[in-house]
Amino acid sequence: MGFKITKIMDTNIVKERAQRVTLKDLAKATGLAVPTISRIINKKSTYCSHETRSQVLQLAKKLNYQPNVGYRIMTGMETNIAGIIFSQERITRDEHVLMLLTSLNLGLEQRDYAVYSTLLTQDAERNLGKIRELEAKGCRSFVFVGAPIGYDRIADYIYESGHQYIGINYHELKKVVWLNEAGAIMSYLRYFKETGSNDFKIVVPPLYLEERLRPAMTDFEEDYCKGKWHWIELDEFPVQDYFDLCFALGYQVAADEYRKNPKIQGLIYISDYHALGAARFFSEQGLRVGEDVKLCGMFNTSARRFSNMPIISSEFKMRDVGALMLDNLSATAPVLINIEPEIIIK
Repeated sequence: MGFKITKIMDTNIVKERAQRVTLKDLAKATGLAVPTISRIINKKSTYCSHETRSQVLQLAKKLNYQPNVGYRIMTGMETNIAGIIFSQERITRDEHVLMLLTSLNLGLEQRDYAVYSTLLTQDAERNLGKIRELEAKGCRSFVFVGAPIGYDRIADYIYESGHQYIGINYHELKKVVWLNEAGAIMSYLRYFKETGSNDFKIVVPPLYLEERLRPAMTDFEEDYCKGKWHWIELDEFPVQDYFDLCFALGYQVAADEYRKNPKIQGLIYISDYHALGAARFFSEQGLRVGEDVKLCGMFNTSARRFSNMPIISSEFKMRDVGALMLDNLSATAPVLINIEPEIIIK
């Protein structure tokens, strides 16, 4: 049995049927054309009044109208299916990334999206293939967490496809949110200078310096940091031992720097776990962390918060960041938003 309705909201005479409700059923019930109903359902512009659009959407909800996702996928139409893409498996262990993932999932659910997620690899061709696989499953919106291997080809593919997208810490994208980790490190430098702790090292991977720190540094800051770098590499860390190895690396760097200079006054790391490893080392030497030597980390992790070591850290409100990313997912103009950290000094 079909629907008979004299007015859009005269739902008392609408009788449900066992079969799935279609756009044609909604058109018959409202007296509107199928293409008009389709545009209203897909929230595209029409000549209809706001009241008419609102009534059609209410009727669709009342009758439990569900779009034919299979048809949309086959014809390349828009879908309410999003993909969350992690640039590498290691970052999924980071506490702030997990908080971001929770925020994104909740936000997408509230916006009536179905969600896929995938981990990219160290192979550029395979990574592009994974994006195409998600597209074949119906993804028309993409949220990138980090810059993947093959980032330029992936960005070009997303642009050419016309899909919605947003990224975080993905420098090639035209719509991107940045966690200003460089700003946090510059704040640490100012704090060291103000407290007279001028004998320190900044512990970073070389690529981190070139892509994140150096572009944000003034000539004065770069000159101030000259000779104060300690290079580390992170890419080879096994995922399952990631935090243990960060702790061990932080410990080892502290031991190396202390051996070269027992009067060292501070170390700046890019994670709290490195800084906690250094705190262990200096405590074993009888030095007071926070007084004899200052240690800085990043992301205000629970490990740092529950430790009695006064590690300096930075917090980014990741739940708010997730909401901000989704607010800009459908933006048509370029987006560049810097998220400033809250510096936390125990």
